[in-house]
Amino acid sequence: MNNDERKIFWDNLCSLDADSSSKDISRFFDSIKYPRFICRYRPITMRSIEALQTNKMFFSSAYYYDDPFDTYLHIDWKRIESIINSIDLQSPKAFEYFQKACEQFNIRPSEEFKCLFESLTHGDLLKVAISTLNEKIRPQMQKYSYSICFSEDPLNETLWLKYASNHTGFCLVYDLADEPKYRCGKEEKCKICANNQRASIYPVYYSSEKYDATNYAFSQSVFSFIANDLNNEELAKRYISDIPMSWEAEKVALIKHKCHEYDSEWRIISHNRFAENTFIKWIPSKIIIGLKTEQTEETLIVRAAMTAGIEHIYKAYISPTDDFDAYELNKEQISQIISR
Repeated sequence: MNNDERKIFWDNLCSLDADSSSKDISRFFDSIKYPRFICRYRPITMRSIEALQTNKMFFSSAYYYDDPFDTYLHIDWKRIESIINSIDLQSPKAFEYFQKACEQFNIRPSEEFKCLFESLTHGDLLKVAISTLNEKIRPQMQKYSYSICFSEDPLNETLWLKYASNHTGFCLVYDLADEPKYRCGKEEKCKICANNQRASIYPVYYSSEKYDATNYAFSQSVFSFIANDLNNEELAKRYISDIPMSWEAEKVALIKHKCHEYDSEWRIISHNRFAENTFIKWIPSKIIIGLKTEQTEETLIVRAAMTAGIEHIYKAYISPTDDFDAYELNKEQISQIISR
């Protein structure tokens, strides 16, 4: 997908909410123009080789991604300050005013919040909002936002440099049209897995504009207060069911600054906040060994790829016309590598 097509996808995504019809959702998915292949760049580590051998792709936390603005909650602070200042804290109906203010964020706070307003000033409320959102909610949302990231181009020199240890790692290529190679949900133990439903793959949209996640951030701060400060799990569950923020996690995770457009990224997103160490199983259609991969590591990669059942093994090289390319290894070349 080029970024104009990704913009159409993004506009359809932004139109979705908890009240969206099945027709709206179908139109949204129809706007996604899937490529035939997607790929993942990997460095050589004990974890990546084990994952290669077992066809596992682990979900990663956005908190540890190299882009500090990945899955970042952009907040309209002037809007929050204006609404807080509109509350007459001296009025006997201060809490009622606060409730009405919260309605602008699609939030309906319960009676348990009354204790917050008995002795606080506007400045106190604003400081609490800023500190809670900055120090707690923003990092918490990044920490518990899990995804698996892909790219469209297996010969992207920048991505080889960035994610495959300067061309010394490898690139896994997945065929979206080869359904049998997607292994999740096809074993008995899959029935008890948190990721037992076929995951949706979404493109990332690149823009210089920011997505306004004020409502989402505010709702998450209220949820955090109920669940943690009030320690009321039952109320927290009721709050989530009363204030659905459908599609907000996708909107926050699927927009990145235009400077990252070269990534041509796609993502599988997990809605499980405890998705650390969870994975999906998918056999790659081929693997590409890096241009600068040492012989020892090359042998390690090929043996792991054979164990994983990967049918096509390629080696990156610089062509006679000075282009970055890859050629497929034949059986004899593979045997030579394995026997080293």
